[in-house]
Amino acid sequence: MSATYQWFRANVPIAGATTAVYTATRADLGQPLKLVAVATEYGRTVTVATPVLTPMATSKLTLETRPTIRAGGKAVVRGTLSTSAGPAGRIVRITTWQKVGHRWLLRSNVTTTVSKTGNFTVKQRIRSSQKGSWRFKAFYAGAAGVKAAQSSYAPLLAR
Repeated sequence: MSATYQWFRANVPIAGATTAVYTATRADLGQPLKLVAVATEYGRTVTVATPVLTPMATSKLTLETRPTIRAGGKAVVRGTLSTSAGPAGRIVRITTWQKVGHRWLLRSNVTTTVSKTGNFTVKQRIRSSQKGSWRFKAFYAGAAGVKAAQSSYAPLLAR
């Protein structure tokens, strides 16, 4: 039996991708990929195409702040977004909650653009009347070819 293989990106053949195994590249992220195999045996030819695959870059989002601050000051929240597709120009939303009684109340949503290094800083003023527990969480919606991500909570105590 003889077989030939051809990988396609957005229905266009990928030059040199003519084996059964293909390693996706950055150019493939968010693009539909498929493999077409043609097998011939005893004069019969069978063509098979795989279901369309869309490789996505992974992303990770971390967030941290100082554990305590003085009420009336600014909470400085630092974060890092890393993706295998590169961080430049990515929008991250940071949400802020304050614990009031037994409930967490949403206090703000702030968006920031991540620099080429993947790092960002957001400052949140905590009024002197807003003593108590706070928490921050960051969300990245993803982009073409990049999966969404969210950080764990970064807690803060305003005294």
